[in-house]
Amino acid sequence: MINKPLPSATELEKAIILSILSIPANFYNCKQILTKECFYEDNYAKIWGVCEDLHNRGMSADIDVLTRILKDTGDFEKMGGWTFITDLITSSNNFPNDISVYCLIVKDKYIRRTLIVENYKLINAAFDESLDVRPTVLKSNNHISNVLNNTANSNASQKFKDVSLEMAREISDNLGMFQEITGIPTGFENYDKRLGGFSSEGDLYIIAARPA
Repeated sequence: MINKPLPSATELEKAIILSILSIPANFYNCKQILTKECFYEDNYAKIWGVCEDLHNRGMSADIDVLTRILKDTGDFEKMGGWTFITDLITSSNNFPNDISVYCLIVKDKYIRRTLIVENYKLINAAFDESLDVRPTVLKSNNHISNVLNNTANSNASQKFKDVSLEMAREISDNLGMFQEITGIPTGFENYDKRLGGFSSEGDLYIIAARPA
């Protein structure tokens, strides 16, 4: 039995849900970091599931749509009915402009809970000499690896975004300027004069144009 409360950040989970319902476009950014399993509070996990389903169908979630769906699924009263919804929508909407800050904290709490629970299972299995501990070790290891891999993928996505913005700023700064070719010539004279040719540092270049 785990005697200490498991790590959680339910107030931040609440702020994330409120942010998504207030600004539906925020769901995409949150989805790069969080999954339904990351939520400690069941009610917020259910709302996330509804928002994710709507998002996958190209629709946005708001209070009216959410309430209707929760009533249709029979979850509305189980979650606390109008008392819960009223408490949610009257909460302070003092969430940061970049809601991913809260998402990263909630994800960190989820990882910590996973490590605690899986290691607790391993400890119990190790003490029970009637059990073959190898299946438990393998299952726990796979679960932890999946959680950590998802986190690594989220970080990689964020780094790619940062690199893309940096490249966009570099291109914007160089537009209209003429410089010596310091990289690999492309064969396009005007491009080379403005950007100095392709970088030799292994950068990925995607050249595209809109249809005429």
